[in-house]
Amino acid sequence: MLIFNMDEVLHPHLNSERESLRCGAVTACGHLFTHAQTRAQEPEVAAAAASLLQILFDHLCDTSFYVRNRALQSLSLVCSLKKDDSEDSDQASEETFEGVLGIPLFLRAASLGLGRLIDKAALVRKASLQFLCTVIQNNPF
Repeated sequence: MLIFNMDEVLHPHLNSERESLRCGAVTACGHLFTHAQTRAQEPEVAAAAASLLQILFDHLCDTSFYVRNRALQSLSLVCSLKKDDSEDSDQASEETFEGVLGIPLFLRAASLGLGRLIDKAALVRKASLQFLCTVIQNNPF
């Protein structure tokens, strides 16, 4: 599986001193998470997806505002994803929330994004507003 190998490749770049490498690694984590959701039934892939999401959450408090901006953009992508329509209609009617994140993770992402509104950098505040707009558009309540 490509997703498991990417963790070993991305880890040195996530801890790099160069912010451009961290930005690329955070963006890659967001895209890998979206790809992992197509195979979320496999337990190994679900565990890898959870670690990728945790990486995004961790880098919302990065020292570089460029990396915080990219983490918010990646979380916007993740929060805007919907579950496949290929599931049974009975199961879809039982669930009121169609996002790939569960409600606790969705709320955690929203609260972390809300905390970025008081960031020093204007770029991060703007990305936080865009993220919160995405959260409101995909509100599970």
